[in-house]
Amino acid sequence: MTRRVRAVTEISDDELTGLSEFDLLAENAEQAGATGPLPAVERVEADTAGGRISALRWGGSAPRVVFLHGGGQNAHTWDTVIVGLGEPALAVDLPGHGHSGWREDGDYSPQHNADALAPVLRGWHRRPNSSSGCRWAGSPRSGWARSPRSSSTSSSSSTSPRRRCSGTPK
Repeated sequence: MTRRVRAVTEISDDELTGLSEFDLLAENAEQAGATGPLPAVERVEADTAGGRISALRWGGSAPRVVFLHGGGQNAHTWDTVIVGLGEPALAVDLPGHGHSGWREDGDYSPQHNADALAPVLRGWHRRPNSSSGCRWAGSPRSGWARSPRSSSTSSSSSTSPRRRCSGTPK
C-alpha cells in the first residue's frame, strides 16, 4: 500500500513568532485527512482559587466531550482528534501547562488538578457525553469524573496511579 504524505510548510523562526496558535489548524487537518470546514475554535479562560485555567472550546454549542492532555503537553495535543471527531469539544490546559497559570506551591498532584478543574468545567459545559485523559491527565480526570456533574462516560490511557507530581522533592 502506498501512502501519500503531504509536504509540511516550512516556516522560519521569524514567521513562526508572528503566527497565532490557530494559524496552522487547516494544514494540520489536511495532513490528517480531515475534510470539510474546520469547526470554530476559541480560547476560554477562568480564574479560580488555584489560578487561571485555560481551554480551547471547539464547535458552536455546549461541548459533548472534554479532553485533558498528559504531562508536558497542552490543549493543542487534541487538535487533530477533535477536528476528526466533528463534535463540540473542550480541550483543557492543565494547571502549569499551555495558557493555564502556574501553582504558587508547585503541587500539580492529581487531586489538586481535579480540584482546580472542577469549578471551571462545571461552568464551561452541561455534562458532556464523555471525557478523555491521557497519561498524567488520567488521574485528575478520574477524580473529576466522580462528581455528579461530570461526564456519563470516561476513558484514560497510560495512567500511573502512584505518580508523584509535586514540585518539591519529598
